[in-house]
Amino acid sequence: MFYSNTIFKGVVSNEETVTFLIGIVNFGASLIGLILIGKFGRKTLMVIFNTVMFIDLAAVGLFSLNGNKNAMVACLMIFIVAFEFSSGPIVWLYMSEIMCDKAQSVATVANWMMNLIISIICPPLVSAIGDDNIGYIFISTGGLTLIGTIFLVVYMKETMGKTQ
Repeated sequence: MFYSNTIFKGVVSNEETVTFLIGIVNFGASLIGLILIGKFGRKTLMVIFNTVMFIDLAAVGLFSLNGNKNAMVACLMIFIVAFEFSSGPIVWLYMSEIMCDKAQSVATVANWMMNLIISIICPPLVSAIGDDNIGYIFISTGGLTLIGTIFLVVYMKETMGKTQ
């Protein structure tokens, strides 16, 4: 999302339109995600939609490498929906359910530090590997998402209905 204009430059004819569409999809999915959190367990949503994100990122990478621009954009929209149904809101809710205030502060700093690191690393990484090879970044990120999903399956506890 930080670099959607850069990612879509040369992929679609009007990257600003795709960025606008991403914002609309993100907003709508956030609203639906809030409803899902109340109906299904946190762990269930995280595992299901993180699995979707893993598969989707791998597909984005492959479509990018094969030059299938429309499929790439569609998959990125699916990724945004899956993120807003899981990791986007649930991380913050889950932290408040399982951590004390000081631990939440440390976790929040760690989360934003990772965001900062990713935002700093991305442009030089894309420059180093070239626009034609950006798919490898998506595939690698999908692999990291798979590792995170396995971690969730093993260590995440369900908290739905256990807090006030």
